[in-house]
Amino acid sequence: RRRWLMELGDVALSENEVEEVLKQDPGRPSRDIVAGGQALFTAEDIDRWTCSRLSVDGPEWSDRLMREDKTLVVRSVDSEHPLFTTRKQLDLEQQVAALASKLTQERNPLFDRAKLDRAIADVEAAETRAKGKPFKLSDEQRGLLDLLEYRFGTTNGVAGSGKTTVMAVVHRYCELTDQPDIGLATAQFAAENLQK
Repeated sequence: RRRWLMELGDVALSENEVEEVLKQDPGRPSRDIVAGGQALFTAEDIDRWTCSRLSVDGPEWSDRLMREDKTLVVRSVDSEHPLFTTRKQLDLEQQVAALASKLTQERNPLFDRAKLDRAIADVEAAETRAKGKPFKLSDEQRGLLDLLEYRFGTTNGVAGSGKTTVMAVVHRYCELTDQPDIGLATAQFAAENLQK
């Protein structure tokens, strides 16, 4: 942007316009950061936003914006690198959490116990073939699969706890019932496993 403005020739005028916008609306950088896909951000992200638009006074503006932006909410009180979001983003997250919580209590009208049992048998047979020895899901894994009786469920666990095997059963169950399955993961390795 700065190169484009320099070629245009009036960087000072453009930066004055940015300063006027920030005086009127100190929440603009945080909203732009969230709109760009970051639900959580740091003071450094605000610095980057201001310094990319203001060549000289970027850091000073960042400090001012952090004080004046009434939409900022601290999400992690780390003295060195606190994480922020906006009130609107936090409200949206709370609405999603409330809806997800409600869905965990609603029975799935499409649930089919016989097809779940078949999916379990299919995955156990595939694991037995792959490992060359008998394989059975643990009681915990079977209990986790009971979440399919409800409209929404989540799981987490340490590496090696059997999440991938459970997700294989979920995938097979969804194939058998013609339902979509969507797996989400925060770790790259887990996301790659879900794609398989």
